[in-house]
Amino acid sequence: MAKKEAKALEASAAALGAEPRAAKTWTKGELVSSTGMNALEQKAENALTTANDAKTKAEAACPKTQAATKTALGLVKQSALVPEAAGAQVTKEEFKALLDALKAAGIMASA
Repeated sequence: MAKKEAKALEASAAALGAEPRAAKTWTKGELVSSTGMNALEQKAENALTTANDAKTKAEAACPKTQAATKTALGLVKQSALVPEAAGAQVTKEEFKALLDALKAAGIMASA
């Protein structure tokens, strides 16, 4: 068990009023004590809380209703399909079609 995980386990055990324990290696058929199960449940709850906090921060950084700008994160639309280049070299018209599609979708600034 990593040191960080061990410290988190000790903290959660202390919060429950239990004595901190060393990491346990389980064997097949072995029963789990109520103290051990409580510590596992607390660790799982802490991990879920941490994941939910990270999700909330990510959603706050990129709101679902905000359009992307040059300086702010935001949502963009899927670009229109631009056909593959017909030859080995991309023509000026093919390149312009790609740029126009990216600008129309809000992926690239238009000015």
